[in-house]
Amino acid sequence: MAPTVVELLERQATRRPDAAAYVFHPDDGGPPVQRTWRELLGRARAIGAALEARTPRPTRALLQYAPGLEYLDALFGCACAGVTVMPASPPDPMRLARSLPRLKAVLEVAQSSLVLTTQPLMDLLQLVPEAQVLSGFDFMATDVVDDAAAARWQAPARDHERLAMIQFTSGTTATPRGVALREQDLVGNVERYLEHLKLPEGCVGMIWLPLFHDMGLIGGIFTALALGMTLHTLSPVAFLRTPRRWLEVLTATRARYTGGPNFGYELAVRKTTPEERARFDLSALEIAATGAEPVRSSTLVRFGDAFAACGFRRRAFMACYGLAEATLFAAGSPRDTHPTVLSVDAGALLRGERAAPVPGAPVRELVGRGAAAAALERAIVHPETLARVPPGALGEIWLRGPGVGVRYLGDDGLSARTFGARTSDGDGPFLRTGDQGFELDGELFITGRLKDLVIVRGVNVYPSDVEAAVDGADPAVRPGSSAAFALEGPLGERLAVVLEVAESTQDFPRVASAVRGHLQQELGLAAEVVCLLPPRAILKTSSGKVQRGGTRAALLAGELQVLHRWEGATPSEAVSQARDAGSVFSFLVGWVAKFTGRDAKLLAGDQTLSSLGLDSLAAATLLWDLEHWLQATVPITIAVGDPTLDELCARVAKLPGGPS
Repeated sequence: MAPTVVELLERQATRRPDAAAYVFHPDDGGPPVQRTWRELLGRARAIGAALEARTPRPTRALLQYAPGLEYLDALFGCACAGVTVMPASPPDPMRLARSLPRLKAVLEVAQSSLVLTTQPLMDLLQLVPEAQVLSGFDFMATDVVDDAAAARWQAPARDHERLAMIQFTSGTTATPRGVALREQDLVGNVERYLEHLKLPEGCVGMIWLPLFHDMGLIGGIFTALALGMTLHTLSPVAFLRTPRRWLEVLTATRARYTGGPNFGYELAVRKTTPEERARFDLSALEIAATGAEPVRSSTLVRFGDAFAACGFRRRAFMACYGLAEATLFAAGSPRDTHPTVLSVDAGALLRGERAAPVPGAPVRELVGRGAAAAALERAIVHPETLARVPPGALGEIWLRGPGVGVRYLGDDGLSARTFGARTSDGDGPFLRTGDQGFELDGELFITGRLKDLVIVRGVNVYPSDVEAAVDGADPAVRPGSSAAFALEGPLGERLAVVLEVAESTQDFPRVASAVRGHLQQELGLAAEVVCLLPPRAILKTSSGKVQRGGTRAALLAGELQVLHRWEGATPSEAVSQARDAGSVFSFLVGWVAKFTGRDAKLLAGDQTLSSLGLDSLAAATLLWDLEHWLQATVPITIAVGDPTLDELCARVAKLPGGPS
């Protein structure tokens, strides 16, 4: 039977007592601090004994720590006491009015009154009036627990069914969603991840991810525990401020393993110079895991190109798929093999289909995530009929097997729908992931989140595609800081894009126009609302993911600091009022310019309707407005074949009652 978390810690303290277990690199660039395996076991037992001595003895505890070693002491201290641990992001000192009520909501959902933290944070909370919302909860400072308490520690009963952790999913806001994980789920998922990594015991790794988030916690802390890895950590704030520090630590430690979301690799390329890269040595890196958000093939290419001279090997990339509801790891591309990149017809994908690309048509590149993790069963299911779909067809990704969580805490209805799903023929239970994708030759390809789909005039729009295109629209756009979602309009859903721009940006209309034009060129989509925001205004989760729903709600509530807003005219508003002052061509140019937000001077007669961003409904509306302007019948057939503006003018001229 698999070992428990405590047994893993004891094993490493016996095998390599004086080896560094975890090394933290401070934000200020000061010397790193570390815990050896022997020291970590001693601190964990001391905190475990202190928890055992409390009356009443706690069953659950929430962790509130700044990045550092004290968090790890408490994490393993809870395991030593048999206390269910609940890692959570610490309160944001700049947004206490928002973050402290969320912390209270987490405690209430978890049915816990105990918060483990440090004495400095406890002292700080006593000084701020916003902390009154937490007045009914107990706080315990673990950094002042005496090491001598370890002598009083008593090992808890060995129980693989024990509720070991409540893992709060990324992005939860008003109603926190905690996934209940048993000891066997936690340890089993880590063991399957190690089988995939194939790294030697005692090697060196390095991450900058939040340690309370599933990728940093399971893919970092617990992976290092099971492998006896020396794990170097850097706070997310330090990385975001100076991305080169990640690369400097990788170079100095000769780390074999690292990981992070796509935007981290993108930042490393954008925020380092060729002169800085000349000092890096990434030749020891065997695995660069990427996941937690859409993996972009363009980022893999850019990072590979930028750091090839540093010894980085492209085959080190491991594209992973996972989620908190399955502990973490659910699939990953094979080791020592560059992830598969599959080109598909972008238009077909928008229609919910998969097809090979057609010459000249827009193409979307999907990065493969490999086969399912060992012992984990995967099914691709139609989200409405609940029938399994054939290989290559799109559907919702369902999972079952070891590592899948038990339930959401305190929400039986949602738990039953999410963790107890059954196919149309009764097979189950499965975990419904909410992710859409398909399998091809046994490999998983992800196309997006079902709940994030924007349906504009019957066409499925994936926000992740829009956001990826926005990143490349203009140098003023801050990468990884845009959100695409739907807003209600008179003709149904409208595509809205909210994005951050650099502080030095002055010409906001130019940037908004560049974004609209780039979306039309790359995806054939017309953004009908574009809002520019200052840096750090987009709502993000503690792990750095953009909160689309939260950002949308904040925009509608007027809570975002909008620097510039462009909103396309409703088609019927675009009718020229000067009915006797121009030709059909002038009318068409004026209509298209107002509808799309383009500069009329830049429109040309050889541009087709589709190249101008007009879909079938927009084209039909144009003809309706043209009919009103001409006071003559305009059949919709004159727009057949995607005519240019010149061709459309010629066809209108031949209509009865049209201009001569």
